[in-house]
Amino acid sequence: MVFCLCGQFLKNREEIFDSTRVKARRIIMRVLTIMGLVICLFISLERYPDELIRCKEVSLQRHLLSKGLKYPVFVGERFNARYLHFLTRFTYFPIARAEELAKPDSTVQEEYTVGVDDVLEISILRPEKIVTTVIVAPDGSISVPYIGNVEVKGLTLSQIQSAIQTKLADGYMKYPVISVSLKASRSRKFFVYGEVVHPGAYPIEENVTVLKAISMAGGFTKFGSANKVKVLRLKKGAPGYQMIKVNIKAVMNGSLEADITLEPGDIVVVSQGIF
Repeated sequence: MVFCLCGQFLKNREEIFDSTRVKARRIIMRVLTIMGLVICLFISLERYPDELIRCKEVSLQRHLLSKGLKYPVFVGERFNARYLHFLTRFTYFPIARAEELAKPDSTVQEEYTVGVDDVLEISILRPEKIVTTVIVAPDGSISVPYIGNVEVKGLTLSQIQSAIQTKLADGYMKYPVISVSLKASRSRKFFVYGEVVHPGAYPIEENVTVLKAISMAGGFTKFGSANKVKVLRLKKGAPGYQMIKVNIKAVMNGSLEADITLEPGDIVVVSQGIF
């Protein structure tokens, strides 16, 4: 009887051990399977998005080139930033949407005052068409066909247009039609900071948007979120900056109205994303 009980006990014990071993083996296999899947996922995230990004890059570059962008550098959907965090983290900024602050390019140019080294395009449309590109000299003047030097420093584009038109009409042309546009603002700059390839100051060119500014700076680095791009703009008539959120991802997906035209002194901040 005792031997039977001992034998049964040992048998049950072995069954318990076997069952425990099976369960432990299953748990280990599940853990290893999960670890393998996680490793495969990380490998795929590192490798395959590059293939997709390259495909998107080609289509995006074609789109930007079709819009006349001089710097079609691909802007990835992820980036990383460390600069100017104190401006956005510890300072109060009123927030506005890009669509609310986007102005027509003509309005921005009309309010711009010309400075030394700025590049202007002068178009005389009537009676004969003459188009010339001029650089504002150190003395603040430009050379215009027929009338010579014209003082332009500190004037707006509309004021320069009126001055040239008045001088041409004074004995040179009958009913002249003049157009003056800003090609590049070397006296006024905007700034790009954060995780871009070449952060720093850049001259305002004609119709520089946030996407074009980031492209001029070499594009984003590979970490971060394209949903977290900000423009810091000096308040008019008040101290401090106004913060404008710009959804670059939406712009890249075709919502060009989400982009805005930069003004002199604007600071484009590429913020750090959450991974």
